[in-house]
Amino acid sequence: MPELSKQDGTVYAKFLGDKDFPIDWKGREAEEFWWYDDLHIPRPVSPMYFDIGGWWGPTCQYMFRRFGVPFGKDWIAKKINGYVYTMVVRRDRMRIVLKALGKKFVERGDFDQDEDIFYMTYDEVRQLFSDPDKINAKALIAERKAEREEAFKITPRDWVGTADHWSLYEQAYVGLWGYPVRFQISQSKSEESANTVRGLAASST
Repeated sequence: MPELSKQDGTVYAKFLGDKDFPIDWKGREAEEFWWYDDLHIPRPVSPMYFDIGGWWGPTCQYMFRRFGVPFGKDWIAKKINGYVYTMVVRRDRMRIVLKALGKKFVERGDFDQDEDIFYMTYDEVRQLFSDPDKINAKALIAERKAEREEAFKITPRDWVGTADHWSLYEQAYVGLWGYPVRFQISQSKSEESANTVRGLAASST
């Protein structure tokens, strides 16, 4: 077994398919590391589940973006010989590209710093690039930064909407967040708060 190095870009091995395990690669897929997802789907996957039932794609893309995961920006899947293989799309390439574009906007006077680009949407960046007079980027970015600072003052609720039996007890994915126990605890705290009168102790005499 080769000694593992921390050096970025080191290639330890390649397997691109053979006669017993052929692989149809698309684009630059073969440059990435795909692992057999026997944790979630150890058996051959059905066409329907692979098409609409997987956790990969937009759902994971949102989670990577929402939580700012540093090592990746998406989690995708590929069906190989009937089995599901997955890989994490590395983040550094996209971040480098965006920051390089941000530096161009700084040079042009649209931004104060290159990372300001992350306070804009993709469509806004496109509009700024093609017609800078139609968007006041600095004002928009200042507004977004202020909104984010205000958001830090908010304590998010554990849940919102309607908590029914299916949502808490039948669909299993919510269990990763500690439900239904987390829901039961939140309800107990709500009932305790509703039945508790808080104030300064006083004597009636």
